[in-house]
Amino acid sequence: CPSIQLVIDVCLFLFQGNHVPNLALRGKAFQSSTLANGSASKAIDGRRDSTYYEGFCTHTLEETNPWWRLDLRETHAVTSVKVTNRGDCCAQRLDGAEIRIGNSAENNGNDNPKCASISHIGAGKTVTFYCEGGSVMGRFVNVIIPGPKKALTLCEVEVYAGTTRLCWSDALLYCRRHHWDLLSILSREEQSEVEQLLSRGSFLLTDHVWLGLRRYGCPWGLYKM
Repeated sequence: CPSIQLVIDVCLFLFQGNHVPNLALRGKAFQSSTLANGSASKAIDGRRDSTYYEGFCTHTLEETNPWWRLDLRETHAVTSVKVTNRGDCCAQRLDGAEIRIGNSAENNGNDNPKCASISHIGAGKTVTFYCEGGSVMGRFVNVIIPGPKKALTLCEVEVYAGTTRLCWSDALLYCRRHHWDLLSILSREEQSEVEQLLSRGSFLLTDHVWLGLRRYGCPWGLYKM
């Protein structure tokens, strides 16, 4: 078989910005109770500021099974939820919380299927939780802390659904219309240059990129990103 190479075409911009929207920004939030000015809407204001005393976070009273619920207004296949914990106090309060997603409003949505469990989030940190099984269908997204004498504080909750799957030609047309072109990596040297570019972090990337593979001859070769 003659010498061949595999070209990895990468559109780094395909799922940026509005192409992977934070669904929480379109929804409406509720919670089991409210302490002072810690209203439920503080968790979907689009800011990851983690200081409760500056008015950026939610806060319930100390109670049994405190919960926070987001109504997405329509059903989505939710794949991941990002949670930002309080940074100025009491980060451990969120330990053991559950993220539940579904279409039932019974028991304020707290009986819906579990997407993920929160073991711990550091003070002021944002952690992504991926739903068990890949995705969970639902309109309501709940965060609940089971047990007595608990208080729930959330500084931001972001909700993401599955992205549209495109074939190579779709991705090629998209990138040529909105950016320049797909990026073809033809050698280890070019791969190194791209890695250096990305490490500088001069622009934002989401967790999602489109990888298109085209074969020119054989056998296959692969330069991993």
